[in-house]
Amino acid sequence: MKKIALFLALLMFVLPVTVNAATTRNANISPGLKIDGTTATCSVLVVGNAENDQITLVVKLWKGSSCIATWNESGIGYVNFLEYKTVSKGAEYTLTAEVVINGIRQPTYSING
Repeated sequence: MKKIALFLALLMFVLPVTVNAATTRNANISPGLKIDGTTATCSVLVVGNAENDQITLVVKLWKGSSCIATWNESGIGYVNFLEYKTVSKGAEYTLTAEVVINGIRQPTYSING
């Protein structure tokens, strides 16, 4: 009986054990701003860490220090935001994206156009 127990104990150390680790994605936040004449195309793609992440997004378009448009979006897993705004030719604009994923505020992203 002792020989069998010893054999089983040795067998446990010899057999390979595989473990599947859980993979996590990093949140991906990609703002975009394109000015074409008097039309600003404002876009933000937010992909969460997991398919069930609760995402809220506040997008603002700025002309200098003045906010000229604000949009709110939300989704589960991802948010794909796209809006258009009439703007003045020759002016500089900034698009900001404020993102909260599962109640945790992410850094504010911005892009100039």
